[in-house]
Amino acid sequence: MRDPIEDLESFTPDEPGVRPLPPAEVRRLGIRMRRRRRALLAVTSVVAVIAIAAPFAVAALDRDSAEPLPTGPSPSTTTPSRGQDPDATGETRWRTEIPDDFKLLAGIVNDPDGSSPTISRSQDGVSVELCGETPWPAQSIDRLAGEDPAPDYHYRRELLLFDTDTEAKQAMAQVRNALEGCPTDVTTEGPLPDTEMATENKPYPDESPGAGETVTWTNTFADASIGADVFQLVRVGNAVAATRESSESNKDAVAQHVPMVSEASVQLVEQMCIFAADSCSAAPPTRQTTGSDAGSGTSP
Repeated sequence: MRDPIEDLESFTPDEPGVRPLPPAEVRRLGIRMRRRRRALLAVTSVVAVIAIAAPFAVAALDRDSAEPLPTGPSPSTTTPSRGQDPDATGETRWRTEIPDDFKLLAGIVNDPDGSSPTISRSQDGVSVELCGETPWPAQSIDRLAGEDPAPDYHYRRELLLFDTDTEAKQAMAQVRNALEGCPTDVTTEGPLPDTEMATENKPYPDESPGAGETVTWTNTFADASIGADVFQLVRVGNAVAATRESSESNKDAVAQHVPMVSEASVQLVEQMCIFAADSCSAAPPTRQTTGSDAGSGTSP
């Protein structure tokens, strides 16, 4: 075999048939070869990166496909309670104020010539004392009191408003429990001053004149002396109204006064529907006056 080196040693550019390339052409070919090598190196690098990253991409895809896609909170299927302006949770937002024009003495019919009814937030209301306990009035967030001092039938009313209907029910239960524990009592506020007089507390069936619940009882002297009271508490929503009718009746005749008080409470309950969970009024009005005697001296 012939050694190519020998050919190179004997090579001369002036020999016939030898045509060396011009320098410019040699540079052009060299540049082309370098570009090809660079392009090949870049392609090789890209292929290497893809080969390395492919297993991780496949693993991530498998993991994502195995896990459920996160979803937003599903819409609530519960129906908001029909109340006074239910909030976002569907809970009833109870009234917190009694309107100034609330007809507290609705249903009370007395001789207009012999009475001067008054309604205010500052005057005395109804006080219930049973065997040394005072279950009424209870702690409330707003109150309104009224009086119709007619000669025959002296009426007092008091409306208390609570944060919720649950607290209003508890106030009713407190009175009911105190009444059950005090069938008889002793007082010195009888016909004879400073003389102890036995009294009887007689409960009546809950007639519920349109109210959520009712507590009714009479307080009379045990010996049939003159002087009797009819008490009735009615609850609507988060409001409780207490009525006390005082007369010169006695324990034998006071039962005739109970239907009269219940009939008057029917019209009162109609006014109290604004405090119910399913209110008869659209939006709770806001009390504008700041004085404590708003409504004083007004007729029912």
